[in-house]
Amino acid sequence: MSFSNRLLTFKNGLTHKAFAKKLGVSDALLRKYINGSDPSLSKAMQIAERTGSSLTWLASGKEKKATIPHSADVEINLSTLEHAIVTVSHVDYEHKLNLTHEQKAKLIITSYEYIKSTQQSDNTLLDKTASERFIYHLSKMYIL
Repeated sequence: MSFSNRLLTFKNGLTHKAFAKKLGVSDALLRKYINGSDPSLSKAMQIAERTGSSLTWLASGKEKKATIPHSADVEINLSTLEHAIVTVSHVDYEHKLNLTHEQKAKLIITSYEYIKSTQQSDNTLLDKTASERFIYHLSKMYIL
């Protein structure tokens, strides 16, 4: 599969103009890439970032296509994220868990999703005690 073919896997039904805009390139430059020209390293990095792709996969096809969604496709509730971060840090400190950065990151992500799923329609967050209890029990899985 060529760069052109890998690039087109991200088009997803977009018009040529909309796809060029998503990639941050001109219509003419997108046509060049589709017709077989290779981008400069800086343009390839830009395209990889805007598509959520791995630069290695986009350039060579030798590694899996990234599954991380483009940041514009993700909606984050900052107060919920802050609640998750603060609560994970508190549980780690209070219970002397000594979590690694990777364990904390996993807990924050999982906690964020859980807290978000339990929010009321008025955006009321899960109470502090319930959040801490959930995170503490979840942390045991990450420590093992």
